[in-house]
Amino acid sequence: MSLTVRPTTSTLEVAALSPNSWRVSDHSREPRDGLTLLGFVERFGMVYEATAIGAPLTRSYFGSLDDAVQALTLGPPA
Repeated sequence: MSLTVRPTTSTLEVAALSPNSWRVSDHSREPRDGLTLLGFVERFGMVYEATAIGAPLTRSYFGSLDDAVQALTLGPPA
């Protein structure tokens, strides 16, 4: 199941993996070694949890899918 949801750029893909989880990719990045994959977003009730590939043990929480996707485009938290 793949669905692109409101991309913020023409190269950003938000693919639905299930009704409550999404894979976020940026196809403007180098495709080798999976560098296009930014992270994942999962919805728990009314909260969206974003996990950046660069920081797999760090989770960030947001009130909307759009905010979670935007955070992933900015890169992993410092």
